[in-house]
Amino acid sequence: MLRLSLCFAFLAAIAPCQVEEVGEPDVRAVEGERGRPGKEGSIKGEVPEENLTPEQRIARNAPTSGASAYCRFSVSVSPPKLLPGQSGTLKVLAALQGNTVMPAPAPMELVAPAQQGALTLGPMVAQPAALGRLAAAYLGRPVYDNYAIFELPVTMAADAAMGSKHIASVDMKFDLYDGASAQPINRFLDRVALEIEVGRVPDPAVQGFAASAAEPPEPVTKPANVQAPTSASSPTEPSPLVGNVVVPDNRPEPSSAADAPTELGDGPAPVVQPSAGLPMPLLVGGAALLLVVGMLLRRK
Repeated sequence: MLRLSLCFAFLAAIAPCQVEEVGEPDVRAVEGERGRPGKEGSIKGEVPEENLTPEQRIARNAPTSGASAYCRFSVSVSPPKLLPGQSGTLKVLAALQGNTVMPAPAPMELVAPAQQGALTLGPMVAQPAALGRLAAAYLGRPVYDNYAIFELPVTMAADAAMGSKHIASVDMKFDLYDGASAQPINRFLDRVALEIEVGRVPDPAVQGFAASAAEPPEPVTKPANVQAPTSASSPTEPSPLVGNVVVPDNRPEPSSAADAPTELGDGPAPVVQPSAGLPMPLLVGGAALLLVVGMLLRRK
């Protein structure tokens, strides 16, 4: 028994030393796998920063919320209102600030949900990029160096109530680059929203016609000095018209024989004037003939 007790005591004394010696290499391996910095300051299994491409370098960074310092967004919809079940087009304009550019094809991704209440958004498509004119690092290459326009279809639900309004929220993830050095700035997350009303957009010409037709016509008022025609007026002689108002014949009575009515009518006698179309030789000959006749009569 004494020998067995001494053996157990000896084993209990050397057991902790064996565990420490065996466990130490395992802890170092685990620390190395976790990527703790070594003596050179690099992470095990990680590619150095200078060996990364611009796309890999910008993908390593976490997205930054909001890009107002580099890009301004505005959104519109065409047509301005949508009927139930009607589809339209959302247009997102990205105005790039300073030397900020967006390479082509545009590194823009729509991360908003496609179904947003009564609205359904489709895939986002960028309009083609022109050749670079402003960014020094992208001259002659397709790039968005001034602005970029993105379009996506939007459809209103068939059961949407007329007059109701719904919010279309467009969440985007995109990359921006420096136009002078072609180096990535960062990856961003940004959002634009627009309120869309359920209704009909009338045609401008039809709307103008409808507005004019809805206005009542202005009443025709008679002048104060206009009197209704009497029964004494002759039915065969219609009274003169001024516009759409009948003016009675209130001519004064003739005051002289020259103004007395003739047998052919009630008005004054017509004044016979010489025709202005007679030729000059005929007038001169008539005057000479009258002069000769007058001289002959005096001699008698």
